[in-house]
Amino acid sequence: MARNLDQNVIDMLSAYKMFPFFCLDFTDGDTNYKYTTLDVPITLSVSGGPSGVYESRGFEFESINYTLSNVMDNATIRIDNLDSVLTSIFVGGTVEEKEASLYLGLMNTATDSTSELLGTALVFTGEVDSFELDETEVRMVIGSIFSRWSHQSFGKHSSSCRYKVFKGNKCGYIGSHINCDRSYTRCFALDNTVNFGGFRWLPSIENKKIWWGPTPSERQAENNVMTP
Repeated sequence: MARNLDQNVIDMLSAYKMFPFFCLDFTDGDTNYKYTTLDVPITLSVSGGPSGVYESRGFEFESINYTLSNVMDNATIRIDNLDSVLTSIFVGGTVEEKEASLYLGLMNTATDSTSELLGTALVFTGEVDSFELDETEVRMVIGSIFSRWSHQSFGKHSSSCRYKVFKGNKCGYIGSHINCDRSYTRCFALDNTVNFGGFRWLPSIENKKIWWGPTPSERQAENNVMTP
């Protein structure tokens, strides 16, 4: 059955000329890189979304894969590199295992003089898993951050300080003492607990029984109160 739209609705739809675009954020740990598929730079300030100045650079994504199997969710993005600007960022930098996000934006370009940002949406976020680079483009694979759940950690959680080099960069002690046994007591005596690298509370919960709900003694006390 045909349905006629109200003229006011038609006029409102005609007033908008939707233009989609994408924004890409990634970092090497020190510098944030922001690019957009628009022909000109754009400054965005979206709470919880894209923010800052996005430079114009051609890129497209090949695929975004989501799965419930033991395969990592990922997005593959191809970025124009004809000017070789990205070569030093990827080859000489530390982009891998750093955060990257892809956003979709929608612009109203109904008028020639002004453009209105209608909204943005996060398409994919994760960490740079790998990249390939040639004379024309960078092919970057962003992997889901949840892939790390299956990684085994080789870090040890010790109640003593993990920093083996006394007065090293991580230790941070700059006083006149020349030795430390890496205990919290010694670190307290050196007035350096702000840099203590251990988990001093672990021994207090070692072999401690954790109860869900009332403990047996609390439950017995409740039963005694309820017994006439």
